[in-house]
Amino acid sequence: MPSAEKTKEDIERFLVSFQEALQFWSNSVKSQLSNKSNDKKTISTTNNTTTTDKASEEGLLASSKLETPVLELPKLAKLLNMHATKIGLVFKPPLDPSSHTARYTELENASKTMILLYSLLSQLINEKETYSSLFVGQCVEVCRGLTTNFISLSSEVAILMNNTIEETEDKEAEEQEQEQEQEGKDRLISIAKIWESCDSIQNLVKLGSAGILKGKLKGANQLVNDALEEFEEWVEDPTSGFNDDDDDDPFQLNRGFDEPTTKDNNTDDEDEDEVDEELLKFAKIWVQKVKLIKLLLTSLDKSIPANKYTTKFSSRVDLLNSYQSSISEVLDDVVGSIIYEQDLEAAIESSEKLKTVCSKIVTSVKELNNSDPKRCKWLDTWQVKFLESK
Repeated sequence: MPSAEKTKEDIERFLVSFQEALQFWSNSVKSQLSNKSNDKKTISTTNNTTTTDKASEEGLLASSKLETPVLELPKLAKLLNMHATKIGLVFKPPLDPSSHTARYTELENASKTMILLYSLLSQLINEKETYSSLFVGQCVEVCRGLTTNFISLSSEVAILMNNTIEETEDKEAEEQEQEQEQEGKDRLISIAKIWESCDSIQNLVKLGSAGILKGKLKGANQLVNDALEEFEEWVEDPTSGFNDDDDDDPFQLNRGFDEPTTKDNNTDDEDEDEVDEELLKFAKIWVQKVKLIKLLLTSLDKSIPANKYTTKFSSRVDLLNSYQSSISEVLDDVVGSIIYEQDLEAAIESSEKLKTVCSKIVTSVKELNNSDPKRCKWLDTWQVKFLESK
């Protein structure tokens, strides 16, 4: 039995429900990922509903039960890419009312695929010990971005529903042309963003947790490099940062008439400008150590093994990721204690923390490679040099 013809009102109602569903699913997986929704009930997705309705507000979408869900993720991304393209075509203004059924069908198909996507995400979250929190977290983030783009497209489509052939007949030709041009641009921008998100999903699966970790290490290395540049500049000229107050008051308008100028007072302040010799000696040692940290992070790219979806491998990936994410923060504490606070005791304390983090990174990489001598020997050499460098 053929389905009934759809009207403008049918599409408008569907769009409202679709946007609500998308937002709900997006929020649900975010809650599930942060372990704040364990007490919620799941609902079946075996029916053909494509909206939230009242039932879906009672709990999350049921997780899929695929043998290898990660392999299905790029397939769904390709489908959603195709759905977005078709939606863009059937909603090209001005809209012919006789094609409303085709428009409704394309929106419905996109909604069904989004249900599959979120059911799959729920399974990945439940099995994140196998796929790693790093990988699953990135998947959820990108898919939520894709959802935001679909919500934007739905909003643009809702506006286009007021641009049917019948409703534009009474408008001036120039006004009609301008409206259609702007609405068409907005529609295409949303579609392009969806394509980009779909490409990102496929790229994530290609990278896997190991590839994502390599990207994180490169980011950490850049932060270390930035800190190193500042650190080296200071060690070369430790007094260059003094009297910075004059930069904020170049005409010395805030200085009292009877106060000596910085230039006149330079001789009196020479002793204050001098950096403690022990602090400077410590800083010179740590400049070399930071260079070694940079070398470590740069070289790790070749020491991260091929991707594996096992609990053992994924747990070690997550552990190494947690260490690399803290290294720049601890390094900033070391550099800040030396350059800005000039507190040797605080610098020593922070440097010990940094040594610990680096040691844990080395240990984690060894474990990731099952202590394979061919892949880990250089780490032993690096660690000896790092701990002994003067």
